[in-house]
Formats: sequence, structure tokens, C-alpha cells
Amino acid sequence: MPTRRELLAAMAATAAALTVPVVSATRAEAVAWTGQAQVGLGLWRKFDVEPGSSAYRAAGETLRAFAQSGGRLIDSSPMYGRSSTTVGEFVRSTSWGERLFFATKLWARGARAGEEQLRDEQAHFGRLPLDLVQVHNLNDLGTQLSVLRAAKAAGGVRMIGASHYQSQAHDDLRDVMRREALDAVQVNYSILEPEAEDRLLPAVRDQGAMLLINRCFADGALFERVRGQSLPGFATELGMESWAEYFLRWVLSHEAVDVAITGTGNPRHIEQNLRIATLPVLDAATRKRMAEFVRAL
Repeated sequence: MPTRRELLAAMAATAAALTVPVVSATRAEAVAWTGQAQVGLGLWRKFDVEPGSSAYRAAGETLRAFAQSGGRLIDSSPMYGRSSTTVGEFVRSTSWGERLFFATKLWARGARAGEEQLRDEQAHFGRLPLDLVQVHNLNDLGTQLSVLRAAKAAGGVRMIGASHYQSQAHDDLRDVMRREALDAVQVNYSILEPEAEDRLLPAVRDQGAMLLINRCFADGALFERVRGQSLPGFATELGMESWAEYFLRWVLSHEAVDVAITGTGNPRHIEQNLRIATLPVLDAATRKRMAEFVRAL
């Protein structure tokens, strides 16, 4: 029997030959072709930019570097202004755009508004079906999940899920998972926001859903915590080169995590982040030591 790595590599080769993305609505086939957890690109703030501006050009360079360095999943939302439009404008005339996994969200109230947002996101990305659509922050959850289930049945969406960025929503997310057959869950998780670890992350893993992590740097609070601090000796002995690597490897080494979403408009930073996903997984004892060191600062 071929290994999962060999199967995914074969699927990737087939996708390249057909010039269409091969993405199935299962966790095993939606994660990185390498079989490892991967780093995704979040579009919040950095891609809500005006055409022709320096920020717009930087967004295009970042997206190109992400795709050409092996990145796949990008994460957007109608809440993020023109971010989805920006990506669509950059990828329409490229070959590497076909390799991207388009994850977005519904942020609406009422079925009609949700359906309109879904059509808009499909048009912005130029992708039908969209790979993953999540109910943003559980907003109007029941109605929007109904919209997404209908779209999935009609072939407009491959995977459906729910997302939130605050720890106080974890119980609600876990309750949703008990009631609904979700393909994916997105939640905040970091050394400073570890609350999902005890109950929510194992529940996502046990259900077989794809797990996406946001706020890997606690919205920058982790970098503030270590400002002026050098990496501890045990981290440098493990080959770590930066605090960003320290924080991301901690997240990516959790067995339930499939994608760690980071937001940047700097091509060099995204290339460094993608490299981190190829490094060895850290054991539980090392992760505990890393967390204790930072929390004690």
C-alpha cells in the first residue's frame, strides 16, 4: 500500500497535469501534500488595500512568494474588506493560483445575505466550488450553516466549517461540533491563549475535522512579551532562529493542528514561516518547557 505522503504527492502531480486543483472534502486530503501541518496565509488587514498602492504591490509579492514556496491555504472573509478581491485580481492570470486552497467565511445575518456573500466570494476568487467556507464567529450560525449545506449539496462548496477568535467561544464551538457535521473548525490557540488545548482541540481531532489555528502570535502580544529577550539556550540548541519560529513550531507541533494561519504582507516573512512547517515536530516535554519560559517573562 502506498503511504499517505505518496498518495498526496500523486494527487498533486495529477492536479498539475490537469491544471485544476484536486481538493477533496476530507481532512486527510485537504492538508499539505507533504503530510505535515502547514502554514496558511491570513488576509486580515494586509490584503484590504487599494489597487496601485505600495501595500497592494506588497500583497501581490507576498501572495506570489507564498504560492511559489509551497504554501496552499489562504483564509479570508467578507469582513476583511476587499481582501478576497485583491487575491482574485492577482491569481487570475497565474498558473500558481490554481494550487491555492481558498478558505473564506460567511459574515451575514439571514439566508439571503449569506447566499449573496457566498456568490460574491466565489466571484472574487474566481473559484467554483470554493474549497472551504466557514461561519465567521458563529454569526447567525444555524441559518448560515443551512446556506452552506445547501451550497455543498449543489457543488458550490467543498467543505463547511465554523470559526471564532476568542477563547470564551470554545464551549459554543464544541457544542456546534456535537450537533453538526463540520468539515473544519478554526480557533485561536497560542502559548498565551492555550485554552483550546484541553477539550476543544481533542474534540476536533476525534471528530476528524480539519483544524485551522488563528492568532498564533496572540495578535502580536507574544512578541511584546519577549521584546528585548534572546531565545533561550534550549531553543537555539534545537536550531530555532527566531521568536516567530519558536511560537509557530509550538502551535504546529500539536497533534491535532493541520494549519497555522499567519498574517503578513512581507514576502520574506512568509517564506520563513513556510520553512518552519517543514521542521521536526517538537515533543510534549519541549512544548511544555517553551510555554513555561514565555509565560514566566
